[in-house]
Amino acid sequence: MKRNAFPLVPVLLALPLLAVLLQGCTKEQAEPIVPPVELAVDYPAIPFSIQANDVPGQFQLQFDLNADVLGQALAAHQYTLAQVMDFRFTTAKLHLSSPADGNYNALESVTLQVASGDSEPISVANLYPVPDGSHTLILNLSAPNLADLMRGGNVRIIAKFHRDGTLPDVSNHQLLLSAKVTMQL
Repeated sequence: MKRNAFPLVPVLLALPLLAVLLQGCTKEQAEPIVPPVELAVDYPAIPFSIQANDVPGQFQLQFDLNADVLGQALAAHQYTLAQVMDFRFTTAKLHLSSPADGNYNALESVTLQVASGDSEPISVANLYPVPDGSHTLILNLSAPNLADLMRGGNVRIIAKFHRDGTLPDVSNHQLLLSAKVTMQL
């Protein structure tokens, strides 16, 4: 007697497909995606004075960037410097605080750089040409990521000025900086 194997063939072909489908129904638990956190940090004004000079040319000043400001801002939100993955300046302004009728006419250009330890300075902001009659200068930012420098400590700002005129007897200024800091949790 002859047996018909035909009904058995579709069942045998469907078994591997059924096994794959059943295995696909078990869902793996993926780790939750934790987005980075961004904070805005406003540094206290950095005051400095420039002595009178009637010789045009370049001069520079250096200022320590207070690392405690960033550390305190991070600690207030329960973060540490080790979690900083991105640090970029968002604002760089120079403000002439005295003499009251003073302006930045004697300056042709301004460049701000940041360095830490023995590292090469990195340019972060500049302004060329400096507009005549200005009492406050808003510098153009190049916005490099300074996270490694900021984690390293001993951060300093180098301000380079190029004079094209005579500076008054003594002028007092403030450097105002703001930054955006991104942390990885």
